[in-house]
Amino acid sequence: MIREHSEVAGLFADPTHRPQPEQIADLIQNGLTEEDLIVAGEVHGYNVPKMSQTLAELDAVIPYIQEVVEDVTEQSSNGRLIFAARDAELLYDFCKIAIPDADAHLLPASSHLWDQASMWRDATPERRETARQFLGRYGLNEATIKDPDRTITLVDTGFYGSVGENLSYAVLHTYDVDLSRGHHLVTKLVCADPEGLGEQITMLPDTEKALDAASLPRTTAWMGDASFPLLYQDRLPNFRLAVILQTMPQYHESFTGIAMREGIAEAVTRLPQTQPCDDIDTPPSAYGSHINPSIVHPLAAAVVQYRVVSAALEARDNQS
Repeated sequence: MIREHSEVAGLFADPTHRPQPEQIADLIQNGLTEEDLIVAGEVHGYNVPKMSQTLAELDAVIPYIQEVVEDVTEQSSNGRLIFAARDAELLYDFCKIAIPDADAHLLPASSHLWDQASMWRDATPERRETARQFLGRYGLNEATIKDPDRTITLVDTGFYGSVGENLSYAVLHTYDVDLSRGHHLVTKLVCADPEGLGEQITMLPDTEKALDAASLPRTTAWMGDASFPLLYQDRLPNFRLAVILQTMPQYHESFTGIAMREGIAEAVTRLPQTQPCDDIDTPPSAYGSHINPSIVHPLAAAVVQYRVVSAALEARDNQS
């Protein structure tokens, strides 16, 4: 156990920061346990969350997370992978550790942030330069965007693919490059609306017991009040996996804007910091709205990230 290690305590020091998967992997390889995380989280005032059902479902679908990551990496072997945070964070974590040679980046892609067309369209020269710095930090620099031989693949969970459309809009007004022409930007989704803007990464078989409704009571409860499942009857395993990824606990609230901090363009949140939700297993009723709520609990998020990174380390070792 390394619970006294300063890096372990530091995982919870900044409420707006999500640890990089490489940091978690290094700590795991040096003996980090889930118990260490819980102790460090309690020191920072976080209660031990109720999440046994959440973790059981996460463990059951990790093989499908691996399948999705391996498939999208193979499909984009000569391009750059941009994973959309919040929802695709765990896919990114698995990719960075299990497939370290992949050109993968995690882009803040909260709907609150990308839905603000005026922020990009009406930007002053100073704000436009900030946007260039911001996009460049996440693999969307001018050289990459203007390279005709480089495909950018935006990876998200689902469903319509509007994040890709919003990203194209932002790039158009930041770099004067229209990504909607040709196939320079491709949006790949865990579960894609057949009439939407994205492509489905892979079709998970409906014979998989781990992805049926009886095996996923928490996820089934999340879906209970939503009309979405009716649209995806032919791809319900993909839909359930997307919902699981979208409803995992988060380190912080969704990002709402961009600001300069110590000379670095960063995504920031102007949403009020909510009290951590200690019951991760019980779904709120708001799921299925345009922007489903974030379940903010840094300790719970750390435990989830720990399990995914651990599985990715095992997958990487098995390949070597």
